[in-house]
Amino acid sequence: RRPLCSDAFTLFQRGDNRRQEFDADVRDATTYLLFEQLPSFVASMRDQNYLARKIDNGTADLKSELHKRGLNLSLLGRVRRCAQWQRDGDAVVLREIATDMVARVLKCELRRYMREAR
Repeated sequence: RRPLCSDAFTLFQRGDNRRQEFDADVRDATTYLLFEQLPSFVASMRDQNYLARKIDNGTADLKSELHKRGLNLSLLGRVRRCAQWQRDGDAVVLREIATDMVARVLKCELRRYMREAR
């Protein structure tokens, strides 16, 4: 692991002779995130009985679990798709992910509506 250049894939690094290296680092990190970290997270949701913990004592939180693995909430759609592919999709896990996705959209829409109502 090493720090990534925030200017990767931009014209800000146009004159930098390490431009290709910076771009490659970000490309590699993205590939790792999407094809290793994300599937590993989905598998761990099943293996660690994520939903049983959530229902029993409220300790599991999808947002926190994602962030522990370095996954942003903007990847929820990919998480759900990955869950569908693994073992034909666990209906309870898929429903939990979809519920979080819908709740986030509704929260954003409600905030937008409230701002416009002023």
